[in-house]
Amino acid sequence: MSETPPRWVQPYRFCFRDYELCCLALPQQQGQQQALILGVLQHLKIDRYEPYSAEHLYYMAHALRIGNFHTGYMQDTLIANPDYDLFRDPTYHAYLARLIESNKPKVDLSEHMKLSSKPGARGSIPGATFASDDRPKASCGSCEISIVDEQGNWLQIMNTIQGSGIPGVVVGGVPMGGSSAGTNGFEGMQVKLVQGARTRLIMGHTMILEGQKPILMTGSPGNPSFSQAQMLTNLLFYKMDPFTAGFMPRMYGFMGDTTILMEDRVAPSVVENLRKMGSDLLVTEPWDSHTGSFQTCFLDENGCLATTVDPRRCGVADGLPID
Repeated sequence: MSETPPRWVQPYRFCFRDYELCCLALPQQQGQQQALILGVLQHLKIDRYEPYSAEHLYYMAHALRIGNFHTGYMQDTLIANPDYDLFRDPTYHAYLARLIESNKPKVDLSEHMKLSSKPGARGSIPGATFASDDRPKASCGSCEISIVDEQGNWLQIMNTIQGSGIPGVVVGGVPMGGSSAGTNGFEGMQVKLVQGARTRLIMGHTMILEGQKPILMTGSPGNPSFSQAQMLTNLLFYKMDPFTAGFMPRMYGFMGDTTILMEDRVAPSVVENLRKMGSDLLVTEPWDSHTGSFQTCFLDENGCLATTVDPRRCGVADGLPID
């Protein structure tokens, strides 16, 4: 703490439709990643499709994969000279959306999927949806809490069991969980063993401002590099209320292939239509605790302060009356 004292920093900001979004300061990847994913989805016009239709899942899985891959280019300025503005550049978003759209299959690939998919654990039908534990193993390992205090300040508190480079994280007598950070990989939680270098994937809350006024703040401790963009998509594209936005089934992006790993709350017709586009589906439990419970403070339709959490973990939404 004495060598690297706490300091005030400016958040990473980007505009989306009628809102301004504020995320953790650079070099944290959170804001850059969310700006990139939401921008790509905007150019793909994802909200022309029904939420959680096959097309929605297909485009979301591509955008999540591209967003997570790009974290390898979101370097610390102590190490390289990253172009931070590129990730919120609409022209670049349009290029990536064009790349995705132009590779969307134009023929029915259902037969291909039957012939090439492995038998599922729930039956011998080739490509049958089956339970799996193929979740990304790396995790931010933190817990975030949304707070609005009696003075009207919007803030977040984050604690972590990991040695992730946060000043003061190592406390005598407190068991530690190690770290998910890697040293020689490309994307995700990669760090360089250089004095003064910083971690880059501490995924805190996203604050949404309208007319320079906070109207919502939300975050989750569970795989936020995948879950956060989905929550924001439900809120900003589909105008869901905060509880419904967090309640909806959650997924991971495409990994090495075009398989989607998702909570087991998907209609069979959606799976069938995904296979027509050459994508398969693996399922987790219906409520995947690994994706965390979004902790959300927001202003409701009457302008009153409200709070909610989704049901995946044991989070509690509450408020105290102010005299």
